[in-house]
Amino acid sequence: MKILIADDEAISRRLLEKTLEREGYEVIAVDNGRLALQQLSLPDAPRLALLDWMMPEMDGPSVCQAIRKRHDQAYVHIVLLTSRGSNRLVEARETMRFKATHDPLTSLFNRGVIVDLLARELTRSRREKGCTVVMLGDLDHFKEVNDSHGHVVGDEVLREVARRLLSSARSYDFVGRYGGEEFLIVLNNCDSSQAVARAEEVRSGIASRPIQTARGPLSVTMSLGVLASHEWDHVLVEEILSETDQALYRAKADGRNCVRLATRSTLCELTDLR
Repeated sequence: MKILIADDEAISRRLLEKTLEREGYEVIAVDNGRLALQQLSLPDAPRLALLDWMMPEMDGPSVCQAIRKRHDQAYVHIVLLTSRGSNRLVEARETMRFKATHDPLTSLFNRGVIVDLLARELTRSRREKGCTVVMLGDLDHFKEVNDSHGHVVGDEVLREVARRLLSSARSYDFVGRYGGEEFLIVLNNCDSSQAVARAEEVRSGIASRPIQTARGPLSVTMSLGVLASHEWDHVLVEEILSETDQALYRAKADGRNCVRLATRSTLCELTDLR
């Protein structure tokens, strides 16, 4: 199904566009009423239009009136969006903004946002000669949780792990769900000498006590790969993530429920082995 969005506010237009595209709709987005009328006048025009009330060149009601005067085309369903007399539109936009940037299960930042935040922090750290600590954590044997207790319990575990990760981070750090049972933590302005200690605090916060679920308490542990950015100047964010992932892999290989640090020396050793 094809849907037209007409809104002169770029952020709102983009968020609504992305939300509808994720649901499988074909979206056409324009920023004024004249362009909206042009699109709705085409032979294969969208059958649904979401129009902002106030727009440049033609407002939403004017577009609606022009379309309703035509009787030679398929019927177009039109929704007018307005904040007149209420905050509902603002609230809807904020809800959409949250859904576009956060993981629906854990309410942490989603993968796209957390990686973007990491890239920005790395740029800032290099500019200010500081250090950003990157942690990539993966729950140990999580497949067994889903297989033995079901995905509902698995979701309970993921939500509680997310809560514990947030409680382990400072208010200005970033925590995101990287994928599945993997989590990415970005510590801003962090002393590189404290990187492993901070990661141990995160690991301990997960392993120190069982997680209460509908099937009873479950003991869960996490392995972490850690990287301090001051050793990786001028390295792309994709390479930073790859090296952190390699450190995580070593933590898994060394018995799980532990922390391993990515260092330049380790990179050199791996290169020599090749």
